[in-house]
Amino acid sequence: METFSDRRFSRWAIVILVVLNLLTLTMLWIQNYKKKDFPKGPPVKRGPEEIQLFLESELSLSKVQARQFRGLREKHASSGIEIQQRIHQLKREIMEAMFLPDFDMSRIKILASEIGKNQAKLEILMFDHFQELKKVLDHRQKEKFEVMIHDLLRMIGPAGGRPGSDRLPPKNPGPHAKHN
Repeated sequence: METFSDRRFSRWAIVILVVLNLLTLTMLWIQNYKKKDFPKGPPVKRGPEEIQLFLESELSLSKVQARQFRGLREKHASSGIEIQQRIHQLKREIMEAMFLPDFDMSRIKILASEIGKNQAKLEILMFDHFQELKKVLDHRQKEKFEVMIHDLLRMIGPAGGRPGSDRLPPKNPGPHAKHN
């Protein structure tokens, strides 16, 4: 009879231990999931309206500032569309040439150079756009905006980059700032 009760006790003990282990693992998983600091950033592959709402929220824009941001966004978007279409057309020409039996490499280089020139125009447009956006912001908002831009650069930067390695040093480091 003792053997029967020992087996029965062992089985119950194993069941209880398995249940406790599962509960422990579940609690650890839940705590880890809640603690995870998901990166805040603009919505990925979202429309301009979601990005606008994100900026309004993160920068605490007033209604006037939000309206100015919308106007600047529309102006920027319309000025860049033509250049983006031209880049797409040039890239298509390069890809189509890849399937030709005899392609002219000098023509490919010219097309690639044109892509570069147009991409440079887009970068200058983007810079000008951000300069215009900054003019709408107060000092505190400009600081937040700068952090957001650096975070964005880090997110879209090359893989393996050290977090924060693309950040600029403070403009006016205090007397306690470390110098490397």
